[in-house]
Amino acid sequence: METLNKRHFEKLAKIINRGTGRAVQGFHDIIGESQPYWLEKNAIDENALQLKIGHYGVVEQEFTGLLNGKVLLLFTADNVQRILQKMLGDEIDAQGLNDIESEAMRELGNIMVNACLSSIADNLHVLLESTVTCYQQHSSEEIVTVIQEDTHVDNVLVTHINLIIDGVALRGGKLLMLMNTDSNQAAADKIELFTM
Repeated sequence: METLNKRHFEKLAKIINRGTGRAVQGFHDIIGESQPYWLEKNAIDENALQLKIGHYGVVEQEFTGLLNGKVLLLFTADNVQRILQKMLGDEIDAQGLNDIESEAMRELGNIMVNACLSSIADNLHVLLESTVTCYQQHSSEEIVTVIQEDTHVDNVLVTHINLIIDGVALRGGKLLMLMNTDSNQAAADKIELFTM
């Protein structure tokens, strides 16, 4: 039985880039130098994920269907504050931002993660169902630990999300698709039919 391999992940990366590109374009411009890559679980660490040491705002959403897994959308803590300031206006002070950070980031996560999942569903002609997004703050070490300890994760597809806000590039954002690749013959067949 075939499981998902590097060729499948390259095609998935192309599909995801289409979806996130559309989502980000609606929010702000995206830097066009994103190079998605995939990692086996045993290769996961901060360097492999290209995570800066520090804290991140993390939007999480699970999905089920022909493909099963979880999406993590990560932005550095500094960039979360810049994104919120842009979304909510300059009149919001630091305390005001903290009070509504979770709600605003879940909304942004909904837009970007759902665009990613919709792109997969549309291009592969499959149905994917997703949970409600949740938002937490984690250190880079905690993010790695969460992935390493998740028994349902075999591979991680990493896509860079680099936004430009008011001419300033916010680098370091990531969209991580955590996937279990066991018994994925049907998924492999669908992905094979997708033409890049």
